[in-house]
Amino acid sequence: MKRVKFKIGDIVKVPVVDNLFVYGRILNDASIEIYNNVFDKLADVNELKGLGILFDCGIFSTAIKNGEWEIIGHIPFENEEDSWPKPKFIQDIINREKFCIYYKGERVQASKEEIINMDEQAMYKPEQLVERIKQSHLFE
Repeated sequence: MKRVKFKIGDIVKVPVVDNLFVYGRILNDASIEIYNNVFDKLADVNELKGLGILFDCGIFSTAIKNGEWEIIGHIPFENEEDSWPKPKFIQDIINREKFCIYYKGERVQASKEEIINMDEQAMYKPEQLVERIKQSHLFE
C-alpha cells in the first residue's frame, strides 16, 4: 500500500462511530485540531472554515499515512502562528508540583497558576483520539 503524504493545513475525515465522523486540520508539531461538529455526509471544505475547534492535540499519524483517515482537502492558515497547537502544560512525573508550558517545541518552567485552563500535553494514537472525541459533548 502506498503511504499517503500530508501537509500542514490538510483536512482529514476521522471516522468515529457507525456512519458519523468529524474533521480535523493538520497543525505543526505533529498535531491536529478537531472541528466542533459531527457529520454524516461529506462536507465541502469551505463549510468547515466557520466552525469552532473542539480541541487540538498531538497525534501519531499512522491513520493518515495508511489512508484510514482520508484527506478531503486543504485550508491554508492565514499566518504561520495559527498553524501551531495551543500551549499545553507538562507535569513532572517525579515532582508533581513542577510544571512547564510546552509551545512550538519549547518548554518553559511554569507555576500551577499559569497552567490553569490549559490542556495537558499528550500524544494520541488514532484509536485514543477517537475515544477522546467520543467522550466529548459531541457524542453525549
